[in-house]
Amino acid sequence: MIVEVYKNLHKKLYSIRSNKTGLVVGHSQAVAVRNATLVVQAGGRERVLREQRKNVHAFVKGERISFDFTQPELAHLVFEEITYNPHKNSSFVYKGTNTPVRHADLVVLWPGGVYACGIV
Repeated sequence: MIVEVYKNLHKKLYSIRSNKTGLVVGHSQAVAVRNATLVVQAGGRERVLREQRKNVHAFVKGERISFDFTQPELAHLVFEEITYNPHKNSSFVYKGTNTPVRHADLVVLWPGGVYACGIV
């Protein structure tokens, strides 16, 4: 299923929204998304900057998958932390260099941060 995942600040979880219906289909502490597109809607960002009030305008879109870091075949994957702050950037960025990130083969959203593998 293609989903859009965003941080729900009220529930302190990630909300998982169906791309097809736009409805929230669940919440989770951790979510893995394959063939991910990192979306920042410009209008929503501008509204945050103008009104100084948060709204859902940034999310990870892709296929939700089950993911287990303990699988031996996944040991070769290299993940890099990514972040988004509407007051500093207009897109998701690699945390170390602020280089924009728009797509990734795999994104894992954890309570401690968001990590991408196969960044494009």
